[in-house]
Amino acid sequence: MGRKRRKNKYLPERMRLSHGRYYLTRYVDGEQKWIPLGRDYASATARYAELEGIGDRGDPEKKFSELADRFEIDCFPRYSDNSQRSFRSWLKPLRAVFDPVPITDIRQMDAARYLDLSPYKVSANRQISLLSVLLNEAVRWGWIETNPLLHMRKHKEEERRRYLSDEELQRLVDAADFQMSRLIRVAYLTALRKSDIVAIQWKDLKDGALYVVQQKTKTPVAFSLDGELGRVFHELRTGRKVLSPYVFTNKHNTKVSDRTVDTYWWRVRDKSGVEDVVFHDLRRKRLTDLTTSHGEQFAQLVAGHKDRKSTARYYTPDVIKIELPS
Repeated sequence: MGRKRRKNKYLPERMRLSHGRYYLTRYVDGEQKWIPLGRDYASATARYAELEGIGDRGDPEKKFSELADRFEIDCFPRYSDNSQRSFRSWLKPLRAVFDPVPITDIRQMDAARYLDLSPYKVSANRQISLLSVLLNEAVRWGWIETNPLLHMRKHKEEERRRYLSDEELQRLVDAADFQMSRLIRVAYLTALRKSDIVAIQWKDLKDGALYVVQQKTKTPVAFSLDGELGRVFHELRTGRKVLSPYVFTNKHNTKVSDRTVDTYWWRVRDKSGVEDVVFHDLRRKRLTDLTTSHGEQFAQLVAGHKDRKSTARYYTPDVIKIELPS
């Protein structure tokens, strides 16, 4: 029996991946031979099964650990960095429970028990949703026939309806230091997600606009630098002794991370005394304000949403501002 794999653990025995190509390794007359199987995994496994004399069901039962390993290698690259971070955090508890389990043995009742036993209902919902995504991939790869979690009912989640008032927003800005107060203002004015804001570079400011390709939706947007947004970036540029390629930086003058922004945000929140507020509420407030003042279609353009319903979920109808006639 050969050595235990350290990487590409999802591959069947004697199948190797090298420089983007799959191979079957065999010893012939005491010498190891690498038989090329191709670049495409599905075609390679079909050829592998043919050479190894395996029936239509393919390799022996795959375990969840193998499915998770392959998902990280093959599927992670098509998601944004932020999504990959979330997936890794959700995979960790899933692996603790399902790693040794053959994927053909995973049933909807197992996922339901997982939901019921978790004290964190929303997180458990996300984890089971990811489990379903993995099982969909297993169907595509021919590892299982169907996804047992299709149409599964998860915990009911209350839609967040928190709306920041103008006074609360100002309290947050006032409680922040020089950089964080400007970051909060940029977050509100552009309605950008945190991951997009920390990625802004000075080169993205050109021709009188801020150019951003949103990481989540890949939507390109350009925000005019006329008015307050332009003033904020002018303050940031003139307030720095040493300029970094990135607009928002850490103490080492390199790109500030999402987690560091979270730490600063918690400090600002506590100092301001504004309760029950998360960073994403800045985006909700801005899109609600824009829907009220300029209409839903304009708010959708700013948000970068392809679907009107996505923008509508941010709108908080109980804060409609009505100008009464005098």
